[in-house]
Amino acid sequence: MATITKRNKTNGKPSFTAQVRIKKCGKVIFSKSETFSQRKLAEKWAARTEKAWHEGTLLHPTPACTFAELIKRYRIDLGNEVGKTMIQCLRTLESMNETNVGCNEVDPTFLIDLARAVKKEGRCAATVNNYMQHLYGLFTIAETAYRVPLKYEDMQSAMRTLRRLKIVGKANKRDRRATVEELNELMEEAFARSARSNAAPLHKIIAFAIASSRRLSEITRIRWDDINYEDKKILVRAMKHPGQKQGNDVWVLLSDEALQIIKSMPAVDERIFPYASDSLSTAFTRLVKLFENIEDLHFHDLRHDAVSRAFEMGWSAAKVRMMSGHRSWSSLEIYTNLEKIGDRLEGWKWWGVVFQPEPRERIDALKNGLASRKMKQAAVLRKTKKTTK
Repeated sequence: MATITKRNKTNGKPSFTAQVRIKKCGKVIFSKSETFSQRKLAEKWAARTEKAWHEGTLLHPTPACTFAELIKRYRIDLGNEVGKTMIQCLRTLESMNETNVGCNEVDPTFLIDLARAVKKEGRCAATVNNYMQHLYGLFTIAETAYRVPLKYEDMQSAMRTLRRLKIVGKANKRDRRATVEELNELMEEAFARSARSNAAPLHKIIAFAIASSRRLSEITRIRWDDINYEDKKILVRAMKHPGQKQGNDVWVLLSDEALQIIKSMPAVDERIFPYASDSLSTAFTRLVKLFENIEDLHFHDLRHDAVSRAFEMGWSAAKVRMMSGHRSWSSLEIYTNLEKIGDRLEGWKWWGVVFQPEPRERIDALKNGLASRKMKQAAVLRKTKKTTK
């Protein structure tokens, strides 16, 4: 039998304590209580507890934890099995004041308020949707893995309401393409910078993205051993996919230009482009900011340009998918923004530049940089081993 007792806190707000007591032959054989901020939450908990006891599925009580602590535990357990975006979203959620509440207070209303708080930080509906979607997995395993009775149905109910309120939504289709004039300006400056400082050949990275449709993180992962020169293909390991975070290795088609750029790179590492993707991303962002006439251009837009250019050159949808790695036409469609029939980069002056082998001084600089990086990594590893002993 369950009883609900209402009390007022020192701040004047009410609290509701639900107590479940099971008797047998006049003796109490089970007793458990929890306190909630709302009566309906207390009633729900009491009903679930009584039902679980009678069905023999009642979980053993565990130390109380906040929702933030539960999210953190979930994030740590996921480890490297998911992408960086999901980990970062979970980190943000666990650091919010709104999640510093008892797990027993998590219900559809709480989740809706949490989404509103996420959106108040200036995030669009599509971004808020990503944050909330990353919590779905936690709700599917919380009761079994952590003995915390979060209900998947609560998450579903909250998301239905959030969609109706337009707090979450789909991303707008992006069709930004750099003009040939913009590309020329970027290539000119990137080439000059790499020649002056022996920095990473950002001009080749840009051209390769346009020729291959590869994401920046994929460009810095592809290996020499994964090239099939005869079929003009390369294996992209752990390709980004919304439903498959690990083991999504895909063979993709290489255009003639992409293969030529690969052949121009020195084989000084197992990776063809042995650079840090984060550093290249920062370098590209800074490069774009140098030009006042180039607005709202992201590195990922080069992938869109590559797919659109392939269609403009008359490639079939099947061939384009073999290059881009998209699994469905609906995914591929958002990248197509046809302007004309034909190759707008035919005879592009920069092809001849990026096809040229890297000069000796840049190869030496790359070798020295890789050696220095490996030494630093080895030193960190030794320090870590000493600390753990």
